[in-house]
Amino acid sequence: MNKIMEIAGKVRERLNPTLQPGFVVFTQYDARKVLHRDIAAGVKRTNKAARILNSKIRSNIALAEAAATGKDIFNYDKNCNGAIDYMELQQELLNIIEQG
Repeated sequence: MNKIMEIAGKVRERLNPTLQPGFVVFTQYDARKVLHRDIAAGVKRTNKAARILNSKIRSNIALAEAAATGKDIFNYDKNCNGAIDYMELQQELLNIIEQG
C-alpha cells in the first residue's frame, strides 16, 4: 500500500497535480487471521488520504475457480461468499455515488 501511495505521489508531481487517492478495498481478506486484521488496521492508520471502504472481499476458492474457467463470479456461483462480497461492494459504491 505504501508503494502504491508513493507511485501515486510521483504521478501527481510529474503528470497530474489533481490526482487524488481513490478507494481502498481489502481483497482475499480473512477476518479470522490476526495478520489480515493487523494489516487492515495499519492501512487505516497510515493512509488517511485514501477512503477505505467497509466492504471486504473474503478469501474464496470460487473466485479462483471462476477465473480459471473464464467466467465471472456471478455466472460461476452467484451464491458464494465472493459473489456476495462483490455485491456488497457494489452497493457501497452506489451509495457513495448517490450521496454525491
